[in-house]
Amino acid sequence: LIALLRAADSRIQSSSAIAIRNLSVNSSNQIKIAQEGAIPPLVALLRSFDPKMQEHAVTALRYLGENPDNQVNIVQDGGLPPIIALLRSSDHHVQAHSSGALRNLAINVENKVRIAQEGAIQPLVSLLCFSNDDVDEQSAGAIWNLSMNADNRIKIVQAGALHPLITLLRSNERRVQEQSLGALRDLSV
Repeated sequence: LIALLRAADSRIQSSSAIAIRNLSVNSSNQIKIAQEGAIPPLVALLRSFDPKMQEHAVTALRYLGENPDNQVNIVQDGGLPPIIALLRSSDHHVQAHSSGALRNLAINVENKVRIAQEGAIQPLVSLLCFSNDDVDEQSAGAIWNLSMNADNRIKIVQAGALHPLITLLRSNERRVQEQSLGALRDLSV
């Protein structure tokens, strides 16, 4: 299955990425999938010109990033730059899953610093109040996780996150409110 991520036929690559995405929801599968070498070809698929392929690959990495070891491996295998680049996609599914992947990767203390250094804060702030609840929730959640680092708090405020986070407190979606409130709580320290 993992070898098929490198197939010459994009339909086979896509089907393989979907299968891995679906399998990666399970925590024990997250470990096995990474051990079998899926992270590097998934990172390569993030650079596809096909938004659906990008979505499948970044969603698989998002779920794989729930595992602490995988959080380190995704960054070591070069995942940050293409994930951050996908924040600027015009596809809201890609934006939401890219933000979600960064949200999971930012649980790791070292990754919090690397994500900020790689330039993710401004595009995440730009996605706040996007008028899409999934994008709002995931970008606010990523900012919340990044805000647990003192240096990042300064960068987040300088990037203009306060006003959109406050605006999101009025969202009709509780999950959006919770992520925004968590970010604002940590930024107020």
